[in-house]
Amino acid sequence: MTSSTAGTTRPHAPLIAAWLITALVSGPLGFLLYALSERSSERLLGVVLTGAAVLAGATAASVFATGDAARPWSLLLSGSFVVLGVVAAGVTLTGTAAFVVDALLLGLPPIAGGLATAALAWRP
Repeated sequence: MTSSTAGTTRPHAPLIAAWLITALVSGPLGFLLYALSERSSERLLGVVLTGAAVLAGATAASVFATGDAARPWSLLLSGSFVVLGVVAAGVTLTGTAAFVVDALLLGLPPIAGGLATAALAWRP
């Protein structure tokens, strides 16, 4: 637990930090995928990853503002990030020049972020 300057405790600080880290990793990856890819499916995936990063930042702000009221939304978005990571890896591997490293680079951050935030949102 961390305490703020007013003396109140913020038990959700690890969840807020996890959402911010997830947003800061997924957003640039999505933008780079959109900007550098030549395949339309990967460009769409870049837009989706960037949009998910914006939602992750908004979730961090809502957890900060409302605390426990944001837990159901946080769990739902965590599951969405895991699914998005699996889809990102699958889209990357279906190309003509499929590289496992690219699939891990695009799939692992959303999956890890989704699992970490789900674990933190699930705890009491």
